[in-house]
Amino acid sequence: MPAELLLFIAPVLLLGLLLLRDLPIFGLLACLILARAAFDGPFNLQVAGNPLSGVLGILILGLGIASGIRGWRGFIPMLALGGVLFVSSQSALLFDADAISEYIRLMSVIAVFVIVANLRNRPSPRAVVTVIQLTALISAVFSLIQFATGGGLVVDGVLRATGTMAHPNSAALLYCMAISASVIAYFELGHRRLDLVVAAVLFVALLSTGSVGGIVALAAMLCAYILLSPRVAMNVRIGVPVLAAAGVIGFLLSPLGAERVSEFVSLDLSGASGERNSLEWRIGRWQDVLTYWEQSPIVGVGYGASAGGALLNGYPPHNEYVRAIVELGLLGIVVIAILIVATLRALRRVARTGEAAGALATLGIAMLGGMLVNAIAENTFMYSVPGYLLALTIASALWRPPRSTSGDSLQSMKTYERKSHFA
Repeated sequence: MPAELLLFIAPVLLLGLLLLRDLPIFGLLACLILARAAFDGPFNLQVAGNPLSGVLGILILGLGIASGIRGWRGFIPMLALGGVLFVSSQSALLFDADAISEYIRLMSVIAVFVIVANLRNRPSPRAVVTVIQLTALISAVFSLIQFATGGGLVVDGVLRATGTMAHPNSAALLYCMAISASVIAYFELGHRRLDLVVAAVLFVALLSTGSVGGIVALAAMLCAYILLSPRVAMNVRIGVPVLAAAGVIGFLLSPLGAERVSEFVSLDLSGASGERNSLEWRIGRWQDVLTYWEQSPIVGVGYGASAGGALLNGYPPHNEYVRAIVELGLLGIVVIAILIVATLRALRRVARTGEAAGALATLGIAMLGGMLVNAIAENTFMYSVPGYLLALTIASALWRPPRSTSGDSLQSMKTYERKSHFA
């Protein structure tokens, strides 16, 4: 069955399921995200010639469309943004026939936000953290097995664990998000020792990926938490930097970490010595792809033009800012900057309220901050599973009750959020 046909069938089927009054939408979404993490790798099961990961993405998109039709919250902006990006991606087809696949992938990430925004009740902070932890642990178990048995993916001559993810870097970002969620949950949601145990396991899995960008992203997430969140106590401001410093030192002392760091000891930005390591390779690719920006500096060459590597002989740019300005132009960069600033401001407002969602807002700030740092040298926002988890966290933090909800119902929701671990 072609993916395009599934794109139309899935919303119809899921809309019918949504009409069942007691269908646990949040649980269904969580299952789809967990399954997506399990089949992110390059050796996915095939369904009628299409990777199962792609089918799961289409199902998430279908659930988002059905939820939007049912609740209408965020549906019109989703359609408007989808329309603009679709027109942009069509111009990108001149470069790469896979641009439409990248378009569908991004829309499935946006669909996660729409699904959560239209839930009848806000998912509890513990429920969201648990989904993030389980999603990462699914992959981390395989990373640890690869680390112990000498498996994984060889990147530039270095053997690095990938878990169930397609690349060590995407696995590393996933583990960073779950570590941050575990640390923040420990300080914000009741000091459960299990959260620290999960964080420790995931940190070992992070080390097994050998991702320098992952370590930097983790440090950025934890720093964003203590610097930007108004909810941080003094003991946390001291404890979290100590944990971050211990993590960086642990990575530097590990054999794989030392091998990766040694690649960047003698960096030559002139290009005279060739591209001797991954950072010099990245800088060379940024210079190459920016030449395409000159063709259309205002609106870009089209969304998805470089996603499949059409502009760089099979390799994405490994810099989301370079990719954005080439694909969407200066206009796109301005719009993205406005959205990011607005999102951070909205999260900070929620974090200051002291409501149950404050912990989720704090986590959203940390995750988004770390991903923006990671995006300097990685294909950060092309990683589907981290994108789903970011959308899930932000939407849960910013969730608002339906307008028709009465005062008594609102009070019952607040009581529910205080007492419940799962929504």
